[in-house]
Amino acid sequence: MFPCYMGEVVNLVPATVSRDTVAELESLLAEARRGEIVGFYYTALHKGRRFSSHVVGEARKAPTFMLGTIPGLSQYLLELNGDEE
Repeated sequence: MFPCYMGEVVNLVPATVSRDTVAELESLLAEARRGEIVGFYYTALHKGRRFSSHVVGEARKAPTFMLGTIPGLSQYLLELNGDEE
């Protein structure tokens, strides 16, 4: 098992089952089973103000490539937050 990094999150949303999260994970799993997704990194938000981050599969073998995708993710999250300048 690969290491899991966990930390505290401030202002956590209510801890309920997220149907869109489940649907997205099921979709990703189907793609992985078909061989379309060969690796990924993620940060998951857990109950109790915790988060975890993992890098698996081919993404773990290509950390420089995966680092190059972070600015796009940051921009997307900023737009969701309404902080785009």
